[in-house]
Amino acid sequence: MGDRANVIVVRENGTHELYRTGWAVGIDLDLLEGPTPVLAMLPGLRQDGWWLDDTMAQGGILLDLGRKVLLFFAWEGPSTELRHRAAMFELIRAAWPGWEVRWLYDGAAELGEYVGLDPEYVRCRDSAPSLAPLLAPDDEDLVGPDPGGVGVRVNVPSQVQTNVPGVWAFSRSPGKAVPL
Repeated sequence: MGDRANVIVVRENGTHELYRTGWAVGIDLDLLEGPTPVLAMLPGLRQDGWWLDDTMAQGGILLDLGRKVLLFFAWEGPSTELRHRAAMFELIRAAWPGWEVRWLYDGAAELGEYVGLDPEYVRCRDSAPSLAPLLAPDDEDLVGPDPGGVGVRVNVPSQVQTNVPGVWAFSRSPGKAVPL
């Protein structure tokens, strides 16, 4: 079956191309390499003009090459957990210098809306809402350090700084860890 994602590229002239992929899980980690590797994988993706709806699209990215905008969402991966999202965004922004990087809270609908598609086009009317409990800022699940810990292996420039405690980014150089 796969973990599907919409991938949209808006070219400098304003036209857009729609791709589909089966690598939605960890899509946020793939963005850590920067725009060149992400664009290099496009020829290997399926391009059939079929939009995944909001129940089938488990992730998605939009790259607007003219405006230098990167939009994305994912159902799984480090950026989906609020306690890790700030660190992930700082790492992604470091890999995409000069780009505006934003999270899509309405998933596939926001991807389509960006390129002029009616958001209702990707709404799945046959599914019930999936409500998750919200955590208050003082919730016991957020009080202590993350019991699972987070380690992200990327090529981190030494000047990357963040204010997110307890998260480490590991450079590709042996023995070097950069606290974030």
